[in-house]
Amino acid sequence: MHINKRLITLLLILFFLTNVVTFGLLYFSRLDTTFSISTTSRKGEHTVKVQTFSGQSPTWKVDHYTVVRTENKLWRGGAKLTHVGDPEERAAGTSYFKYTFYEQKEDKQQADVVLAGSTSGPPGSTPFQDLRKLGATEETPFGKWAPIRSVYLEVEWFDPSGEMRKDKIFLSE
Repeated sequence: MHINKRLITLLLILFFLTNVVTFGLLYFSRLDTTFSISTTSRKGEHTVKVQTFSGQSPTWKVDHYTVVRTENKLWRGGAKLTHVGDPEERAAGTSYFKYTFYEQKEDKQQADVVLAGSTSGPPGSTPFQDLRKLGATEETPFGKWAPIRSVYLEVEWFDPSGEMRKDKIFLSE
């Protein structure tokens, strides 16, 4: 009977730990996927399509650039941009920083600029901290909305020596 209590206690602890580990893995894992949700009401069928993209270059990491589309609204953004390059450059900051998101639709040959932003100031005035929720636009889509073939981000900045640098980060689902 004494061994059974120990065995049961050990199994309960093991069960608890595996649940904690599983929850942690699920909670901290990235959700980079495409999914659609359709509902039907008296006014007809409603569809929400969500696409999430991430990518990395030697200098920058982009997480969770999201596109949400309904029949009458389109929202883009929510991305987190992190400087993962030279720690000295990260600490020094910059005097100029610009980002531009491009999307290429399946029905087009060229990518379109869909989000952009920039900042400038005295040298070192713009820190390379994690930039969260880059871009957030909402618009009414016109006509049939074509699926996204590719997404990329261009980042421009001055390095500590004053040289203009440019990086292109291709994002994937």
